[in-house]
Amino acid sequence: MSRDLTTWLHASRPALLLQLRARFPKICGSGLEDAAQDAALTTLRLSVVQGSCVQRAWSRSVADLERLVFTFAWRALRGELRRGARRSRLLPLTAPSSRDATRLVEAHDTLRRAHRLIPDAAALYAPRGAVSLRAALDDRLRTGDDDLAVARRHGVHRSVLCRARRWILASLSGEAPRARV
Repeated sequence: MSRDLTTWLHASRPALLLQLRARFPKICGSGLEDAAQDAALTTLRLSVVQGSCVQRAWSRSVADLERLVFTFAWRALRGELRRGARRSRLLPLTAPSSRDATRLVEAHDTLRRAHRLIPDAAALYAPRGAVSLRAALDDRLRTGDDDLAVARRHGVHRSVLCRARRWILASLSGEAPRARV
């Protein structure tokens, strides 16, 4: 079942991304991609559990399995939106356009702290490719470009860049950073 399921997940990925785009039009492409990856991993993880919802859906029909995988991805995105996590990641870490001196000082302080965390994030998420990931994270913070564009420019995986950037944001917000490599 695992090999067939993996093949099916790969083939159904474009349709899933289209469905997610229709339901979440303001989420960037990399966010939708992350949700699709999470849904695929959840599906594969549950496929080996005896009597799981994935096994039951697989045995009923492909349409049932499609709805289930979409539900996994939808729940992941909805949860992030409810927590406000995705909204804060839509915008780059740059100084606000406001002339308010206090906000400007706070923004510069946040950027300074973020830049200090780059070496730790790079070492944590890409020990062998830390130099490239450092450059990509620095580029991402400076330009605010999309994760995919920055990752391509620096030859790193988008998912690794995204995880490292999220770790930096979680560290800045005081959340306990989780290292998920």
